[in-house]
Amino acid sequence: DGAAPLFLVGDPKQAIYSFRNADLHTYLQARERSAAEYTLLENQRSTRALLAGLNALFGANDRAFMLPGLAYRPVDCGTRPRPLLVERGAAHAPLQLWTLPRDADGRPLTKDEARAAAARACAAEIARLLAAGARGEVTLDGRTLAGGDIAVLVRSHAQGSRMRRALAQFGVGCVELSQASVFASTDALDLERVLAAVHEPTRERVLRAALATEVMGLDAAAVEAVSADERRWLGFVARFAAYRETWLQRGIGVMLRQWMAGEACSERLLARADGERRLTNLLHLSECLHDASAMHPAPEALLRWLRTQRTHAGDPGTADDAAQLRLESDRNLVQIATIHKAKGLEYALVFCPFLWDGAPGGRSDRLEGCEYHDDAGRPVVDFRTLDKAETDALRQQLALERAAENLRLVYVALTRAVQRCTVVVGPYTCRRGTGASTAESCRAVLNWLVAGQGLTPSDWLQTRLPAETIEAAWSALAQRHG
Repeated sequence: DGAAPLFLVGDPKQAIYSFRNADLHTYLQARERSAAEYTLLENQRSTRALLAGLNALFGANDRAFMLPGLAYRPVDCGTRPRPLLVERGAAHAPLQLWTLPRDADGRPLTKDEARAAAARACAAEIARLLAAGARGEVTLDGRTLAGGDIAVLVRSHAQGSRMRRALAQFGVGCVELSQASVFASTDALDLERVLAAVHEPTRERVLRAALATEVMGLDAAAVEAVSADERRWLGFVARFAAYRETWLQRGIGVMLRQWMAGEACSERLLARADGERRLTNLLHLSECLHDASAMHPAPEALLRWLRTQRTHAGDPGTADDAAQLRLESDRNLVQIATIHKAKGLEYALVFCPFLWDGAPGGRSDRLEGCEYHDDAGRPVVDFRTLDKAETDALRQQLALERAAENLRLVYVALTRAVQRCTVVVGPYTCRRGTGASTAESCRAVLNWLVAGQGLTPSDWLQTRLPAETIEAAWSALAQRHG
């Protein structure tokens, strides 16, 4: 009624939670009707030099965030003290733009090649920094640079796994902060197969599937050898039957502990390069199953529950806190985090290997209708049967909203760094029948920031700029701003 003030506090450039039904348009409408607007013009996280780089990047396009009402204002450096990063040798710009290379024939890499190259390059640089830190050549606030000072930001668990493998090749330890569900892991599938065999140990096909899991450790030749040796086969049947009796008499938790000890699961997993991750997942799944057994005490019911969790593990927003992947170690290791998980956090050095992806995926529609915002900014779920013109217009609206949210994800990723941010940029090719095209990569929202000035968002989403134009735009930005 106007008798008391209402304050809305937020940064709409960081509105990235549509999968939780956060509605940016509602905030913008409320802001338009407000009596006054105040802006925080000082950044208390990043160094002055890095802020200059970010101001240059987001200031290169007057409509950086595509949607009206989301202007980028240049940010000044606040008074909060920043730790001093010192690296001996050649100077390194605080905002690093690394261009995707071309292949031996001078063509942009394929998407898979680009993913591998970006992961490998970032992993190599992280390994170099940590090795230099160990030699005392890189310090942060007077101390040795450590793995925990470095973050790799990704969009998905698949990208995080790729970076984990790349870092492992260089002997760099890392931990992963992710919103991915533990039920989406390979370990959940392995455990389901093991539990199915414990439930029905005399079914040969089911027991063979369990023995072939990584947690049991038998390869195809070993499984075939066991199947051909009646004595060894009956030994496994007897062991799994004993686990079943424990499950029925003492519960799933006790049985899983007995199984892990009896089959030397921990020792086998920890011998792997990704052993800590795998063992953490297995213990986490055991805990989830123990909790679920209160509602599903019968083995058949608990197995159905596990299958249901695995089936829906990839659905956006369905991984509650209890099911989200956990850190496998609290040691001072390189952090791999999804951009959603990193929001609100800060790291001395940030690597963004995959922001160049023009089709990063995202939220799938969970309703029968199509979700979008109408011309008045109201959220709509549309159940109508549309003609071609209406369908085309709706597709353009959905593409614009997805692109705008992806731009905000880019903004969140690039603004997590205190000292240095390294971003891989540039075009790649996608297979199209017998040929290849750079259209998907050139329409990536990261390229919109440097090559989209003068175009409308709709034009950008339909324009096919040449790969050379994109590369030239990134080079021009770097030359203008050092």
